Amino acid sequence: MQLFERKTAEITNASIEKRFSSFTPSQMIAEYIWNGLDAQATRVDVVLCSSQLGGIESIKIHDNGDGIDFKNSDDNFGRFDDSSKKDATQKGSQGRGRYSFQKFATNAAWYTRNNRENALIEIDSTELAAYNIGMLKDEEQKTRLLNNDKGTSLYLTNIPKDKSKRIPPAELLINDLAIEFGWKLAVFPELEIYVNGERVTSSPNELHTDTLEIEGHEFDVSIIRWIDKPKSEKSNNYFLDSIGSQRHVDLTGFNNKFKLKFFISGCVQSKWFDNFNASGSKNKDLFEAELESHFSPVYKKLHKRIRNWSASIFADFLRGQADEMVNDFESKGYFPTYPNELPEDKGFRVQHTKKVVASIHVAEPATFTNLNTKQTKILIVLLDKLTVSSENDSLFDVLQSVLELNNKQLNEFSLQLKRSKLDHIISTIGLIHKRDEVVRKMKKLFKDFTQETKETPDLQGIIEANTWLFGAQYETIGAEEPDFYENARTLWSKDKEIEGLSTIDQDDLIEGATVKGAKGEVDLFLAKRLLTVDHSTGEEFIKCTIIEIKRPSLSINPRCVRQVERYREVLKKHPAFNDEKMRFDIILVGTKFSQNADNIQTRLKDNAGKAGQGLLLGADDRIRIYIKTWATLFNDFDITHKNLLEKLKINRAELEPQTKEELIKELLQETE
Repeated sequence: MQLFERKTAEITNASIEKRFSSFTPSQMIAEYIWNGLDAQATRVDVVLCSSQLGGIESIKIHDNGDGIDFKNSDDNFGRFDDSSKKDATQKGSQGRGRYSFQKFATNAAWYTRNNRENALIEIDSTELAAYNIGMLKDEEQKTRLLNNDKGTSLYLTNIPKDKSKRIPPAELLINDLAIEFGWKLAVFPELEIYVNGERVTSSPNELHTDTLEIEGHEFDVSIIRWIDKPKSEKSNNYFLDSIGSQRHVDLTGFNNKFKLKFFISGCVQSKWFDNFNASGSKNKDLFEAELESHFSPVYKKLHKRIRNWSASIFADFLRGQADEMVNDFESKGYFPTYPNELPEDKGFRVQHTKKVVASIHVAEPATFTNLNTKQTKILIVLLDKLTVSSENDSLFDVLQSVLELNNKQLNEFSLQLKRSKLDHIISTIGLIHKRDEVVRKMKKLFKDFTQETKETPDLQGIIEANTWLFGAQYETIGAEEPDFYENARTLWSKDKEIEGLSTIDQDDLIEGATVKGAKGEVDLFLAKRLLTVDHSTGEEFIKCTIIEIKRPSLSINPRCVRQVERYREVLKKHPAFNDEKMRFDIILVGTKFSQNADNIQTRLKDNAGKAGQGLLLGADDRIRIYIKTWATLFNDFDITHKNLLEKLKINRAELEPQTKEELIKELLQETE
């Protein structure tokens, strides 16, 4: 090794100590990692070396960067608050980082390899104004630097015991470094930082990337939304040059959103920043104002584009947050239950109120933040009443005065509410169109093709997919369960009394049908079950729905009714179905009543108003029997939806499929 050359720096111990008086060990180590990254390192290894008595006795920091330009050591070590790193905002710049060791270690030694030459630089904390530098032969250099052909290895030694105790263990240091370097690691996943062999990773995040073009310059932009708030990191945008060195830092403008748990960092890399002048002045002449500085038109346009993009991400975040809040409110029972509404109207009202609550949260996130349970329920009920009343326009006046929304927020909420209403209108129209189509198809089937219909696959599929035909309470009756179906079906088909009642006489048939033709037809049998809740008691029970659909040519006669009554008796006695938590609705469906069905219709009239339309038996029992004709089912649909169909102006005779865009256009025209 060549003899050390002793050099002096423009520095005093007092100035260094003052500069680093508040530095923590993690900050010290971070400074040296930044030095490596600024030297284009893609990997940095930190090694904490413990003594036999406990505590950290030395620290090693290795990087695979370009090494220290030791031939210009006066620029790198000779000055404090200045260095060959031109930009003051670059991490590890101004010659500061290399002196941070003095607060915790006595000696620092940099082994470095740059341009295939080796050097060793040493500083003693007792004499910071002087440093020693000497050239090394290859055999004197650290093996890892030779193998990599470049890089720097820093050794911090002679750490006093009292200071050793302040250096955090590896797991805590990893957490601190994850905060410091999180944005860098998120944007550049190829970078690797290790502490005692364990890799430092960025905190959980959502990464958004895009390339923006401004006045012929390309900018690779990454916006990171952190899932959890970084402990000390402000919401910054970092601007890097073409080789990844940091040239400028600016606030995102979203630091005030931390209380909403919205945390972002931005990273912009472009060749445009290669000559960036962070100290530029807006008072300089017009020529200099066009140069690369934060006063230039290019930078101002870039800053605006990033701000708008960040605002869009914030809006999406609020919408997701609103959905979570609404789901939470629903699970806690905050929304009205609408006990006097029809089932289909209940669904609309609930969904509409959810949309309104979500829209208000997006417009003013603090609305529901500090309300207790009762206050939240009251506000939701008031919003529900106001948005469906003739005074719904006054909602905007209320929000503007109480929540102090500005025009932009108010307009955004207005658009959200209108979009919510339009979405519900469109979905409701679509649902009614679909159901109306089913009813019309089945009417035609039973009117024109009764003689030929033998429970075709079309009819089977229609019935199984549209159980709402039998009543709103049967919109959801559960999924297919082969075991349940087979057990229920077997009880029907194997019972001798039920089988004996299956004989067909001419009097049992509808007009024009024959016994021979009827015997060639097949009855339909559906059996499904669903775990649900009794809202009056809050208790769970198993809702079992069994539908016996008689062949089209067979009318509902006393033998058919006796079959379902017998089936009810069988279910009650069977061990698989006598659980008190199992409730059965047995529905008998046929084309029409036979001429000798007067007694059946009398029983139906006697039970009118009890446990739903068409009840024959079991109003207060867990097994009920209902009888319905197709004509009754179709008429129920028409009556239930009459007003809504008129309002939506559905021409059922000429109904054609419509796209969402066509529906929107039609609705807008009708409001003019």
